Amino acid sequence: MKFLFSVMIVIYHGKNLATGGPILFPGGSAAVEFFFLVSGVLMARTASKTEIQGNLGKDTFAFMKHKISGLMPNYYVAFVIAFIVSHLGATSLFLLFKDAIYSVWELLLVTGVGLRPIDGLANGAVWYLSAMLLAMLVIWPIMRKCKDLFFYWIAPIAVLLIMGITYQNWSRFGAPSLWTGVCFRGTIRAFMGILLGCIAYKVAEFIKRQEFTLLSKSFFSLVELVGYMTVFVICMVRHRGTTDWAIVAILAVCVTITFSDVTVWADRFRHPVFNHLGVFSYSLYLGHGYWSNALADLLPKLTYWQRMPIYLLISFATGLFIHFTSIGLRRLWAAKGTQITNMFIR
Repeated sequence: MKFLFSVMIVIYHGKNLATGGPILFPGGSAAVEFFFLVSGVLMARTASKTEIQGNLGKDTFAFMKHKISGLMPNYYVAFVIAFIVSHLGATSLFLLFKDAIYSVWELLLVTGVGLRPIDGLANGAVWYLSAMLLAMLVIWPIMRKCKDLFFYWIAPIAVLLIMGITYQNWSRFGAPSLWTGVCFRGTIRAFMGILLGCIAYKVAEFIKRQEFTLLSKSFFSLVELVGYMTVFVICMVRHRGTTDWAIVAILAVCVTITFSDVTVWADRFRHPVFNHLGVFSYSLYLGHGYWSNALADLLPKLTYWQRMPIYLLISFATGLFIHFTSIGLRRLWAAKGTQITNMFIR
């Protein structure tokens, strides 16, 4: 599902190639809500199954360090490519140098606090990562300090309040770069999705403990399948709007069922190929956004439908390059990391 939703996002960002007329997956940015939910589930699982390391501050630091290290070196490999591609038409070395200096906030993964406009990022898609990390930095220590209070009271109330506030003030979930006066819209979406994912984890764990009949498992399977398909169909035919909140609710149900392992096909998806697709989805996500902007300028005479296959091919190729280059860099560090460190620190 991570792979499929990543593909949806790639196709959605191809809207920059549009020359008029219909586009594919006009509501595809809803896939981000899926990733926030999954991030919440995984964070809650880690918090529930590990002991606090030292005091709460050190424990939070250890979790964030682990989380950020898991994003590397893919993130920086993608940044280099994004910076080059987004400056293909640069005519001033001064402006190029200026953009490189301002990219320090992007390199530090803190753009979500508002230190730079999201629209000015070399790799605009990474707003999601900054928003996710910021939300986790706040949620993690609360969840670790008071687990039961968090899962049974704080998280449900916070989710309901955020959903109500956003529904009354927004017409849709998009526009993550809009400033609310405190943070970006995207950051609020991160808090809502991750908190909802934490609740989904708790429900999934309850479901796991039950002994269901084949009929019950078939029902769960049907709900999961129809739910995911419904989201894909809505995103395929509709632009984002008031249905966004319904999509979040449907995704929450589907993600809960997926992590509860009660479907009739759960064991079939344990094959390594699905794990590889899930891992690759991250590099694919990092390797596409800047190409949609660049190809619109590089291929001005082609239509949207002519540009799209080229865009998809280049995006997948870039994703594969990021993926395998990062694997190589991790292996290099595993073999030579101590030697490299000793060059600077003894």
